[in-house]
Amino acid sequence: MSFLALSGAYGHYWADVLGWINANQALAGWVQALGSIAAVIGTWWATKHQIGVAELMRKRAAASREVDLNRACLKAATTSHRLLKKYAKEYEDHGRVRQYPDRERTEFALDVARTLLAKELQGETLIAMIDCVTCLGILLALMQMRERGESWDTEVFKLFHARSLSGQVRWRLRKLLQGAESELARLG
Repeated sequence: MSFLALSGAYGHYWADVLGWINANQALAGWVQALGSIAAVIGTWWATKHQIGVAELMRKRAAASREVDLNRACLKAATTSHRLLKKYAKEYEDHGRVRQYPDRERTEFALDVARTLLAKELQGETLIAMIDCVTCLGILLALMQMRERGESWDTEVFKLFHARSLSGQVRWRLRKLLQGAESELARLG
């Protein structure tokens, strides 16, 4: 019943509206023009939204890649620092190195660091990995000198410098990793 009452009440109203629309022939052109403008605006907004989403996804992927690279670099720097620390400790305790850290492990760590250096590292991460490769190169050169029986008293400074430098590299890479992780968290 209420449907019939409502249709009767509004039936007269709609009849007046339809009569007015039929009397104004130019109205169809205006409606079409406004619809076209609304379609253009809607398309522009949808495109802008999609570009924003794509940009956000690109930033997230870049931040995730940076976090992964920084983690790998930090692991390589930590290995480098541990090897140098062990080698330096042996020298401090005995005045000479009696026992070598695994040379193959040092060579492997150097290869890993060089591989990471070949990646598209940027800024501070690149500088830190160059320093890491330098530290491992010094350590490997010192190991080779000792294996050949050469005196390396003048080279001890290089060992302690490399050890100090590797500690600085670890510190910088930790800060870079924290920054990259916070950027990734900010991007969601």
